[in-house]
Amino acid sequence: MQRIGIAPQGPVFSRMVMGYWRLMDWGKSARQLVDFITEHLELGITTVDHADIYGDYRCEAAFGVTNGAKLIHPSG
Repeated sequence: MQRIGIAPQGPVFSRMVMGYWRLMDWGKSARQLVDFITEHLELGITTVDHADIYGDYRCEAAFGVTNGAKLIHPSG
């Protein structure tokens, strides 16, 4: 995934942004959420929009669980 810097000293963003506005309305299981988030991170889409108003902080929680799982079990 191409990266874009907005200033010489950073930050750097992935060219595509993943939005989570309705993520918690999709009816995915916890495992499916982890797989979905992991997939776009592995594709290099590391710039995400998960505002607190998107599901009462549940989107941030799902993203945190995914990142925690990757830190604990980096091979998947």
